[in-house]
Amino acid sequence: MDDWREREALFRYGLIREASDPALSPGERGALVRALAARLHEQPSGGLRAVGRSTADRWVRCYRAGGFEALKPRRREVGPPPRCSPRRPR
Repeated sequence: MDDWREREALFRYGLIREASDPALSPGERGALVRALAARLHEQPSGGLRAVGRSTADRWVRCYRAGGFEALKPRRREVGPPPRCSPRRPR
């Protein structure tokens, strides 16, 4: 189950909800995003986290393009196993 992805998407949505309003002018949205970037935010895990302006802008664009699902972090893909055998100890 991807509970952590859901919690992260909810965290992101909570931050950008107001800034993602399509009725806002670019200047109004920019002011909201700058205000988000100027402070720390409590994460779902309880720690504090800074969010950069470019990151908040990207989350707004993702949300506008793909909705809530687009705010979920991508799943990591596991690559093929290494071709070489591990080094043997000397």
